[in-house]
Amino acid sequence: MGSSVAETGRLVVLVALDSSIAAHEVLRAAANLAASATGGELHLVHVVEDLPAPAVLVPVPIGMGVSATEQMASARQYAEELAGEARARFSGRVSTHVSAGTAWKEILEVAGEVQADLLVVGTHGRGGVKRLLLGSVAEAVVRRACCPVLVVREKDYHAFVSPEMHREAAR
Repeated sequence: MGSSVAETGRLVVLVALDSSIAAHEVLRAAANLAASATGGELHLVHVVEDLPAPAVLVPVPIGMGVSATEQMASARQYAEELAGEARARFSGRVSTHVSAGTAWKEILEVAGEVQADLLVVGTHGRGGVKRLLLGSVAEAVVRRACCPVLVVREKDYHAFVSPEMHREAAR
């Protein structure tokens, strides 16, 4: 059985970051949570997804593709940029983790390595066919995590207002 934050005196927050604009909101929420505890640590994880080979009939011209080495270097640079943003919000320990593979698996692996007390993931709020086609990293993490998970989305109260809410507001 794991130790509690009260027993260890440290709160390890692992934040999973993608390359979307929403990553900044996810990072802000995670940094605020880490800063709320004495001994808070913030770990940023960015995963370069393994993508299936494209089904093309014409080969990509030499020099047009991006190598795995270049992708990883770009991912490390991105993670360090976000770490700088985190350090501006949070004075505790900030670490970055960059890996390649299936995002949810890599996130959970890093969570185990750092003994995370809380995972913070973002969501784009996709549903239906879009989620079926694109998958949901947040959903996979929530279903399989061994610690609490906070799912962060950007505020947008105008994105969906049900007909019931319209009727209530009209009364």
